[in-house]
Amino acid sequence: MNDLLLYALRAAIEAGKTIIDIYQTDFEVAFKNDSSPVTKADIQASILIKKQLSKFQLPFLSEEDNTYSYEKRSKFEFFWLVDPLDGTKEFVKRNDEFTVNIALIEQNKPVLGVVYAPMFDCMYFNFDKHAFRLQKARNIIQNQTVEEIMQSSEKLPLAQKRDRFVVLASRSHKTVEAEQFIQSVVERQPNTEICQLGSSLKMCLLAECSADIYPCFSRTSEWDTAAAHAILNASGGKIRCVENRNETLRYNKKLLTNPFFIAESACANFL
Repeated sequence: MNDLLLYALRAAIEAGKTIIDIYQTDFEVAFKNDSSPVTKADIQASILIKKQLSKFQLPFLSEEDNTYSYEKRSKFEFFWLVDPLDGTKEFVKRNDEFTVNIALIEQNKPVLGVVYAPMFDCMYFNFDKHAFRLQKARNIIQNQTVEEIMQSSEKLPLAQKRDRFVVLASRSHKTVEAEQFIQSVVERQPNTEICQLGSSLKMCLLAECSADIYPCFSRTSEWDTAAAHAILNASGGKIRCVENRNETLRYNKKLLTNPFFIAESACANFL
């Protein structure tokens, strides 16, 4: 698992460099059949990550590289599940709130997650049932072993002293259902702060215990959540499906879309 993590961390760093290079240009934006945006950064980052992880000879599935039939991938015991640029809308808006997401899935569960925010040079990851945050990640990850990287990192959740209940909301995917849920929280938790944020950074803040809950009532795909889900689990947080609070998100389903869910930090005492 050490090598898997190290290569995933370094792949995320290299993808982040490529994304920043394109971010600083006058890039073009195309649109997929579902009207979601895609850029050169999405595609090049996916190719780069796949190449970096190819030494392990594990199946690779990403938002930009999804060619397996369900019949074939249903037999996968382990596989990489990647969103090479999570938050493409934020990338297009140039607000810096986008991430590189790399997850290892074992039998429908995310067991290893790496989330890198290139513009903040901040890396989140989990290993051996622990979650970590590494700031100024680029140089450290390129030159250190997994053990040294963990020693340089902060273990999550962080010690927090907050006097507000913090609810996270998607910056670019607002829905009536989410607004109604948040309103119900405000009514029961008067001292509530609502923070809008893009990409997997929302669940990373939950892993830190810098926020309490994130209700997701918009369409997401498995690659959007898998890496951050692994990190949140390792920090003591959880994700629960809206329709059945006893269930969490499963991966490698026939349809690679998630049900609506509520993500909760380890320090939340509301749900």
